[in-house]
Amino acid sequence: MSSDLEIVKQLEKEIGHVLIELDEDEVSLAVEFTYIGYFIDFNKRITALSLDSSQLEKIPVSVFLLENLLKFAFYFYSDETKGKLDWLPKEIEGFSNLLMLNLQSNQLTQLPPEIRYLKNLQELDLEKNQLRYLPPEIGFLKNLRLLNLERNQLTRLPPEIGHLKNLRELHLSSNQLTHLPSEIGHLENLWYLDLSSNQLRYLPPEIGLLKNLQYLYLNSNQFRYLPPEIGLLKNLQCLGLRNNQLTRLSPKIGFLKNLQSLNLTLNQLTQLPVEIGQLQNLQDLFLDENQLVQLPKEIGQLANLQCLYLEANQLTELPKEIGLLKNLEFLYLGLNQLTQLPKEMGNLKKLIYLHLSRFHPKNMKETLMKNWQEQELASIDNPLTELPKELNNLPNLRILTSMY
Repeated sequence: MSSDLEIVKQLEKEIGHVLIELDEDEVSLAVEFTYIGYFIDFNKRITALSLDSSQLEKIPVSVFLLENLLKFAFYFYSDETKGKLDWLPKEIEGFSNLLMLNLQSNQLTQLPPEIRYLKNLQELDLEKNQLRYLPPEIGFLKNLRLLNLERNQLTRLPPEIGHLKNLRELHLSSNQLTHLPSEIGHLENLWYLDLSSNQLRYLPPEIGLLKNLQYLYLNSNQFRYLPPEIGLLKNLQCLGLRNNQLTRLSPKIGFLKNLQSLNLTLNQLTQLPVEIGQLQNLQDLFLDENQLVQLPKEIGQLANLQCLYLEANQLTELPKEIGLLKNLEFLYLGLNQLTQLPKEMGNLKKLIYLHLSRFHPKNMKETLMKNWQEQELASIDNPLTELPKELNNLPNLRILTSMY
């Protein structure tokens, strides 16, 4: 029996659980039990080990003797329950070859300085713990590509976070961050950044240095404005700003030529910059639950727009240019103050779903019944009295919500 298998037998004794006897001729085997699971490679080395932290209060010492270990998980994933691990021993420095470490859903409040010795680590998952801060030694993890710190109690990030030059994904949602260090701009390879559900009021201008960023989620914070440097994120595809306090949108937003999804729901916007029309690749635009009183005519330049959400604003009219949105499939207009619709909407040949509500137009039947196959009831909101007859030219329109 190889030395790794002997260590596993010792591990069995430590945790008080007996594993199945292994066949000496077996070259590849994955074993899963209530307490333990591991993977044996072709040379009978233990390369992956998973332990159930709901049953174990600490990591067994013998685990750190597995020099060939590449992946280690000590977690118990449940929304209701956490594992029992509340500290990491200094012996964790023995994980020098480790590539993946999963400690999610435990009760860790801090990381030991010995974390610096995990220099080969590529993925570190610490979601759903009780971490209040990160040690400066986190900056030694030069090969880290994914860092998941969601659902902790972090109030700040150390400047050493900027040393993680190879980081691709940084998950920081559901913490208590009030600001970001300027060093965040050093993460030149970052393509995914989630900062949702924190207490952020502003972004440092260095955010504009993240040239490879494609996904930026800032939902449920306290932003009133975005820095103009946001326009430097040329590769950004998705920008989430739902549930903030934005009163205006920077004209620099128009420089985000690759943006495909922009979520501005639940803010305090009263108008949009005309530069919004420069987002030629935009497919989904969420503007519901703001205070918009009008739309710029440049909205008609969004040639690839498929979904437009404008519910719960203060719109009294739509610009005729909305009829230029040739690829629009879903249009939500409920809970506004629209008294009429532009006849140019008859050009929206791909429109499938039109949500209006609160109207009882005299010409509803003669205008829409030709293509109307399904009707849904919705809450009262728009005081429309009639619909333009041009809507009868929409061959794909199948669902329209209304209130008699």
